[in-house]
Amino acid sequence: MAASSDSCVERVCAALGVGTVLGGTVGAMVSAFKTPSVLERADRIGVAAARASMPRVSRLVSSNAVLFGAVGMAYAGGKCLAEGIVGEKHPINSGIGGGGAG
Repeated sequence: MAASSDSCVERVCAALGVGTVLGGTVGAMVSAFKTPSVLERADRIGVAAARASMPRVSRLVSSNAVLFGAVGMAYAGGKCLAEGIVGEKHPINSGIGGGGAG
């Protein structure tokens, strides 16, 4: 599938999907690395305090998925908007998309 034949909507939706999956994966890895450090301190700070400070896995995964999806969507949308304004594919369009994502 050539990227030049894809419509803007297809590219934005693809970037949203890839960003969401990547963000969910990053969120899962972050929560996996935070949990053991909290459990190691449970004997010092108490079980109730350790349980209260454990990361909420679903919140970490979903917040990272939303963030990465939004950044991917903003990048693809900005790049596509720039291509529509300029009328051709150019490396500057990627910079404009990156500025929109930032």
